[in-house]
Amino acid sequence: MDIVAQWVRTVWTEDATGGPAATLPVAFELPELAPLLTHEVTQQEWHDFAPRSTVHHGRPDENQVTLHEENDRIRVNLQVSPIGRPFRARRPPAVWVKPGEVVRWQINYRYSGLTTDAWIYALDTLNVACGPVSEDVFLATPTHHVNELVNLF
Repeated sequence: MDIVAQWVRTVWTEDATGGPAATLPVAFELPELAPLLTHEVTQQEWHDFAPRSTVHHGRPDENQVTLHEENDRIRVNLQVSPIGRPFRARRPPAVWVKPGEVVRWQINYRYSGLTTDAWIYALDTLNVACGPVSEDVFLATPTHHVNELVNLF
């Protein structure tokens, strides 16, 4: 089955909160089309939020998302970061995606600074489509949306 995934990862410090990071895109056009494609886009404050894109041929890392194929659909389940805060004791269930459908799963975290006492904030958006897709598949409104955004301040 054709599976296309796109990670959009945005990272910032408290200084950028409410600024450019608040209005950055959570989906991009795909740079190429191929079955079992993972497109990653990072937008980091220290790079002026300029999107940096990489493509991997294959499924997303199983430590970050599990994909289970059954009949004509895919079960998508996002894994939480073991070091991100806050800890989430209750999480949404996995989502079943059929050909022609898209799931957008968003989760945010804060991390203690590695070199300072400042917090680092992150918004991870996972977009997954099943079946043959077009380059702009993730730009439309998703069929399923899972929102795990919490107040980080």
